[in-house]
Amino acid sequence: NDGAPIPDRVMLLEDLCALLAKTPPHPDALLQLDYKEDEKALDPATIAAFVANTTPVARNMIVSSGSAVAVDLLTRGVRGMHVGYDPCSDENIEALRTSRDYAGFVRDALAASPKAELIYLAWELVLELDRAGFDIIGAFHAAGKRVDAWTIRSADETTRPIVERLLDLGVDQITTDDPEGLAKLFGASDA
Repeated sequence: NDGAPIPDRVMLLEDLCALLAKTPPHPDALLQLDYKEDEKALDPATIAAFVANTTPVARNMIVSSGSAVAVDLLTRGVRGMHVGYDPCSDENIEALRTSRDYAGFVRDALAASPKAELIYLAWELVLELDRAGFDIIGAFHAAGKRVDAWTIRSADETTRPIVERLLDLGVDQITTDDPEGLAKLFGASDA
């Protein structure tokens, strides 16, 4: 436990899928399932259970991971499932900083997960490459991919310029741990 409160009830994937089937979300809503392991943790029974549970609600889900192989194994049997990919592993970032082959990083990400609709990039990397003169957002957009910049931990005056720059660069969405704070910071309302 990392100090976070332990919930009274854990919601399993099958519970979540049943809830989504019973109370369908907006047709454009996507729930991100971010798979944190690699493909070695997947066995045929786990993949079959994933397919069985997610198929009825796949149009409202996107499966992402740093393992393109794992995402492919999980999603290939699920019609309508959206696919995301996060190429920002520590090794990939270190190799990129050494090589400075920014276009190659984009090319490798596209080759690793050709079905990915959404590319998840650490916001720090996006801004680092911007300072180096490389438009990584534009490069992925040119390949027909949307980009999520992750993760703005809290929304305050310190993070405002970061978010503004990400928006100026054209990110399609921003992952945050503080959605209410981000909406408030930028004057968004429920009205």
